[in-house]
Amino acid sequence: MANIPLLGAPVTLKAAGAETVSTTGALVQTLVAMSAGKGFWLATVTCTATSGTPTLLIVIEGSNQNGGTWDEVAMIGADGVRTWGLGTQPAPMTSAVTVQVPVAAMAPVMRYRSIIGGGTPSVTYSVTLAFFMNPDRA
Repeated sequence: MANIPLLGAPVTLKAAGAETVSTTGALVQTLVAMSAGKGFWLATVTCTATSGTPTLLIVIEGSNQNGGTWDEVAMIGADGVRTWGLGTQPAPMTSAVTVQVPVAAMAPVMRYRSIIGGGTPSVTYSVTLAFFMNPDRA
């Protein structure tokens, strides 16, 4: 059976804007506690502009303790995703690109963390999550 969207609008972890150094976003309540294990988040990283020779990786972190302890749920790069800190790190984004990857829906609080490197980097990007529920597990 196909997955159906549960939320009418994505959750924004980072609004579009330029960054020149690595940052950690504010925590965002996702209310996924009611849906844990019943679906997944589709994470979308949209990089619209770069200058210099930037590299960008996005880490999605989740917390079951309202931000007290954070776990890496996914690391997103140009060629895909690493989940739960397992496996090899994806290649960093170096130019304008949109990457969409599934992310486990297991924490009621989420945030993003950017890892920006390279020479005189500037990267304009956004990070959103859209929840999809598996109707077989509703």
